[in-house]
Amino acid sequence: MATLNVRGLNKLTKREMIDNIMKRNNFDICLLTETNVNSNCVEYWDLCTAFFSTSIDPKVKEREEKKREDKNYRSSYPENEQRLPNYRLAADFENAGVGIVVRNTCINALQEVEHINGRIMTATFTAHGGDVRLVCAYAPHRAYPTEDKEYFYDKLAEHVQQFKGRQFIGGDFNARIHHVRECEKDVCGPYILGRGLEYLNTMNERTKESRALFLGFCQMQSLRIMNSQFSKPPSKLITYIEKHTGVEFGPPYDAVRFAQIDYWLVADAYKHACTDVQSRQDIVFESDHLVLECKAEILTQANTKKKNSVPKFHKPNPQQWEKYNEHVAGLMGQSPCTLNCFQKAVLDSAKRHLETIPHEKRKPYISRSTWGKIEERNRCKHAGATTMEVRRMNREINQMAKKGQTKPFD
Repeated sequence: MATLNVRGLNKLTKREMIDNIMKRNNFDICLLTETNVNSNCVEYWDLCTAFFSTSIDPKVKEREEKKREDKNYRSSYPENEQRLPNYRLAADFENAGVGIVVRNTCINALQEVEHINGRIMTATFTAHGGDVRLVCAYAPHRAYPTEDKEYFYDKLAEHVQQFKGRQFIGGDFNARIHHVRECEKDVCGPYILGRGLEYLNTMNERTKESRALFLGFCQMQSLRIMNSQFSKPPSKLITYIEKHTGVEFGPPYDAVRFAQIDYWLVADAYKHACTDVQSRQDIVFESDHLVLECKAEILTQANTKKKNSVPKFHKPNPQQWEKYNEHVAGLMGQSPCTLNCFQKAVLDSAKRHLETIPHEKRKPYISRSTWGKIEERNRCKHAGATTMEVRRMNREINQMAKKGQTKPFD
C-alpha cells in the first residue's frame, strides 16, 4: 500500500503516472490526498479503479460550469478583464480532495467505498480473519482556523470508531512532531525526523496546534504512528520538502530542509499486521511530497456474499414443527393455491418459527453451542481481548468441534 499528496490530479498525465506507479511497484492500494477533483466519482484506468471524494456540492459545480460557458457572464467584466477569473477562487474549486486507487486484481474483494467529504474517505475489503478498512485522510494545514482542524479530527474520529477490526489510516496530516515527549511514547516511536525539544518549545503556535491535535487524536483512538516504529535512515523518514528551502530531494536529509508530515496509523491491537513503512525517493512524481509505502500482511478474498440468498434452517424440534405446519396451513387458506403463494408461505413460516443457520457457518458438525462460542470469541477479539485470551477460547472451540463430530447434532 502507499499514500501520496499528488498536488492536484486534474492533469491526465498525472493519472497515467499513478497507474504506472501502481504497476511498477506492485501496490494494491494507493491513498491520494489533495487531488483537487471536485466530484464524487469513479474512474476506470488501465490497471486500476480510482474513487474520488469531494466537499463540493454538485449543484454548485453545475452552476459554476454554466457561468464559465456563458459569454454574457464573461463580457460583464471590464474590457481589460474579459477572461476567466482565477480558477482557484471559483466556488466549485476543491482545495482538498481525496482518492483511493485500487488495483483491479483486488477489486473483487472491495465491499464498500464511502465518500465522506473532501478530506476523508474509506474503503472496506473482505479479507481472511475479518474485514479490513482503509481510511484516506488529509488534515488542514497550520494556516487554517482552529475550528476547521478540530472539525476534521472530530469527523475522522467518528468514522474510525464506527469500524471494529483491522483499520489502516494513511494520508497527509500536516503535523511536524520534531520531538517525542514521555507522555507521547504510547503512540509514537523513537524513529522520527525532527529538530529536537528546544525547537519544539519555540515553534510557531499554529504549528504546535496541528501537532497537538494530531497526537491527541492518535492517543484518543489508540493508534500507533507506524512511520516511527521502524529504524530507518533520514532519507527514508522524510516525506515533504519545506517550502522556504527551495531545494530538491537530496542530501543532507535534515529537518530544516525536509519534514515528516505524511503518516500511516494502525490501531495498537493490529500493529503487528504492519511490517514496514518508508518513503520512496526512487518513485518520481510531480509533487513536493514523496510516496509513503506501507507493507502489511492482508490476505484478501472475493466478496461472495449474496444479498438475496435463500436462508437455511436448523432441524426443528416437535413443537417448532407443529407451529410451522399450522402457520403454513393458515397462510394457504387465505389465498388461492399457486406455486408462488406456496413458496412464500413456506419461507415466511420458516423465518417465523425455525432457527436460522448463520451464513458464515460452513461445517455441518458445528453445533449451536460451538457456534455460540465462536461468536463470543469474535466479540472479545473486536473488543481488544489479549492474545492469550483469544488462544484459550480457540482451544475450547476446537475441543467442542471435535466432540460435535462424534455425537448427534444439537
